[in-house]
Amino acid sequence: MVSQLDRNRLKQVYPLHRREPRTLDLTISAIAEIGEVTFNGTETENHVFSTNFSSAPYVTTTPSDLFINDGAGVAVMIDSVSTTNMVLSASAVFSGSVHFHAIELI
Repeated sequence: MVSQLDRNRLKQVYPLHRREPRTLDLTISAIAEIGEVTFNGTETENHVFSTNFSSAPYVTTTPSDLFINDGAGVAVMIDSVSTTNMVLSASAVFSGSVHFHAIELI
């Protein structure tokens, strides 16, 4: 029985000259609001932002149930987002809280 060796795995060939790392300096300014919306046996909730956004912010949500520690068991959708408020809806009647991050890049 003849065993075959992969010659590409036997030695590593490095380039003769190492390139300098290319860096890019970015300055990002952002306005953010982090909070929680409480659902009490409802499917939709409205939240008014306390931060003044100049345009509609990017919003992410995460539901958490009050009674179950391993997840809420519902999906939370963002119905509408404006500079002053957002409307959230759940896939089913839900008692718990939804944590959100609203971020506007300047």
